[in-house]
Amino acid sequence: MNRLESWKEIAEFFNVSVRTVQGWEVEKALPVHRNPGARGRVWAEEAELRAWLAAQESTPPPEPARPTRRYLLPGLLVGGLVVIALLAFFTLRRPAGMPASVKTEGLSLVAFDDQGAELWRQRLPFEHHALTTPSEVEHLRPTFLDLTGDGKPEVLFPLRGHDQRSQNSLLLCFSHDGRLLWQFEPGRVMQTPKETHPRIYLLRAMAPVSLKPGAPPHLALVSAQSPNFIAQVALLDSGGHLVREYWHSGHFSSVDARDLDGDGTPEIVLAGLSNSYNTATLVVLDPTRMSGASKETSRDYQLLGQADPVERARLLFARTQANLFRQKYNYGHGVLFAPDHLIVMVHELTSDRCGVSVNYHLAFNMELRDVEIADMSKNCYQTLYAARLMPKLLDPQDELPELRKIRVLTPWH
Repeated sequence: MNRLESWKEIAEFFNVSVRTVQGWEVEKALPVHRNPGARGRVWAEEAELRAWLAAQESTPPPEPARPTRRYLLPGLLVGGLVVIALLAFFTLRRPAGMPASVKTEGLSLVAFDDQGAELWRQRLPFEHHALTTPSEVEHLRPTFLDLTGDGKPEVLFPLRGHDQRSQNSLLLCFSHDGRLLWQFEPGRVMQTPKETHPRIYLLRAMAPVSLKPGAPPHLALVSAQSPNFIAQVALLDSGGHLVREYWHSGHFSSVDARDLDGDGTPEIVLAGLSNSYNTATLVVLDPTRMSGASKETSRDYQLLGQADPVERARLLFARTQANLFRQKYNYGHGVLFAPDHLIVMVHELTSDRCGVSVNYHLAFNMELRDVEIADMSKNCYQTLYAARLMPKLLDPQDELPELRKIRVLTPWH
């Protein structure tokens, strides 16, 4: 049997991203193995993966068992672009003749059904700048969602111009037959004590938020002021109207909506970067109450004209020595959800030589369960030391005591 020796090879086998297959291991019992030891490398047999895939396609996925202590979810999640857009948890199974994919051709948006036949094309207000990075493809792809409750999917298309320093982004919503229903322009002019920041925002991520069973979903939309440090989290209703917003001095790489406290209303979970602290952050918001702007100790980063923040939680994550030596900050790349906890993936170092990442296992009340450093980090430290890019040779595992010191700015409540 052919054996795959890393997360990257497993992801390439399915033609998806590394994060996707790591999520399948947590949520769908993807058959992967690890060599003995706490830092054993991951591997898989192709025959087992084919059998698992066939089972997924022929029967509904089984209810996942409660996990024992998680081993490391290794690695740099910067592998290749997502080539096939899998159905996300919020994407409808589309009836025949309904939009299943879209692409841009110059100033036109063209929609296709699941057989590849063209359904319609509409003119865009400006030429679209294609998504290029794995994070963009993963968190900001066009979405097909029933917003009107008629059983037919609307097309949500994030439009970003080529000149991202002078042209604001737009979120466009088209009906299943190609009519423009609404458009939303993110952001606004914001001020700090030293600067006025214009309304030029780059769309970064979006996720549906179901506030009431059976009702059309709302949408959490994340955008970042370009090229500076301001992030807007906008909650839109199904008609594209701004319901609530939260402002943050930094950037968010991902957004998810999950019911963490079991009250029937999902929380908005955001991973990214706090610019005022130069470190990775996790922010949790209540979509029915979120408001204001993040409170900063540095006046240079405090957003003016906003009320105090209404947050469920706000955490900061420590930086590794590799990060302190080689980069200005670490950042939260994304969040994985297990049945009884969440995993915050933090990128510490990304270079052409090697990479370092850390995974934080948190209970749904934000209490720390475990911290794991990617198993390739030791080789990376050795590579950096040999190239004289680090002043001394360190063992990544010796950093765990400091990494466990998560800074809590807003306690879970």
